[in-house]
Amino acid sequence: MRWRAWCSTSTATTHRTTASRTIHSFCARLAEELADCATFLFKLAYQYGIDMEAALVDNQRKATERYTVEQGQADTARYLARQTENLARMKGENE
Repeated sequence: MRWRAWCSTSTATTHRTTASRTIHSFCARLAEELADCATFLFKLAYQYGIDMEAALVDNQRKATERYTVEQGQADTARYLARQTENLARMKGENE
């Protein structure tokens, strides 16, 4: 969720610090690269007669069935706990 906030136009333009300009620049470059990837994928799909809209809808349905919100929340909690442990270890707090 933090990346979404960093990449929002309002966040990058509201704060006039070097850090926010750097983040805004990063997000602009990332957006350009993602657009390049999407363009390539859509051209490839077109060449092979694949309906990307239908493929995306089917894939979203599969993902929704496979991964529940609760699973995602549990995964996030485990990840954040592990990151907290790693940070404490790096700072020497667990020694």
